[in-house]
Amino acid sequence: MSEMSARARPVSRRAVLGGAAALVPAASMPDRSFGATPVDLAIVMLIDGSGSITDRMRGFQILGHSEALRSSAVANAMVGGPIGRVAVAVAGFSDPGPLTILVPWRIVDSQAGVANLADAIAARMDWVSRGSTAIGSALLGALELLNMGDFEATRRVIDLSCNGFSNSGPSPEIARPLLVEAGVVVNGLAILNEYSWLGRYYADMIIT
Repeated sequence: MSEMSARARPVSRRAVLGGAAALVPAASMPDRSFGATPVDLAIVMLIDGSGSITDRMRGFQILGHSEALRSSAVANAMVGGPIGRVAVAVAGFSDPGPLTILVPWRIVDSQAGVANLADAIAARMDWVSRGSTAIGSALLGALELLNMGDFEATRRVIDLSCNGFSNSGPSPEIARPLLVEAGVVVNGLAILNEYSWLGRYYADMIIT
């Protein structure tokens, strides 16, 4: 979409979600922990709920994620890996502190499951939050979510959707090395309705 940018160039949610769900060669699959559900991908989708987010912009994010999942290309990629399952959670953020869980962890292993996930995200248009933009805190919270999941993931990803820079809580500069060390990929979906340079900021400070 024209209002979005990542890695300093426009990119749609569909492209990011499809890329995150790209097939992983079977040879790269790690050892699985006993009792944990193996998945090709574990992804946390972070949605900005800070004070600069209007009702229209909240809908742009929530419905944008939902509609991206309704793409057959994205749905096929999500359940087309060697294992055929992905784990997905959706959370909102604003001030430093715990994330607001919009859609708890769920295992998606079919086209119907992807459609149900899209419906669950769209149903959270009732969520409203106001406050600062604590990106570092949100990233660390997403890492905690990934570590708490009852699954063993080949790839772990955080998709951050936001229209601003971090202005409270831990700096993304603190969170980013921890995410890199944990092997987590961070994608930045910069909403360019206020700051035209935000794509570069995300590339320099947030995206891994």
